[in-house]
Amino acid sequence: MSTTTETAPILLSAREAARLLNVSERTLFSWRATEGLPHVRIGSRCVRYPAEGLRRWAESRTTGGTR
Repeated sequence: MSTTTETAPILLSAREAARLLNVSERTLFSWRATEGLPHVRIGSRCVRYPAEGLRRWAESRTTGGTR
C-alpha cells in the first residue's frame, strides 16, 4: 500500500508569496527591492520566493508580544 504525502512547494510564485504574507504583489515587489525579501532569480525574468525563507524573514521582523 503506497501513501502519498502532500508537501508545500519549496519555491512560490509572486501571487502565492503575497498570499502567504497577506500583502499585495506590489508590496511584495517593493519589499524585494528595498527590504531584502528573500527571492531566487531563475533566468533573467523568472523570480520565485522560498517559502521557508519568507517565514524566517517575517519572523525576524516581528516586534512586540510573544513569538
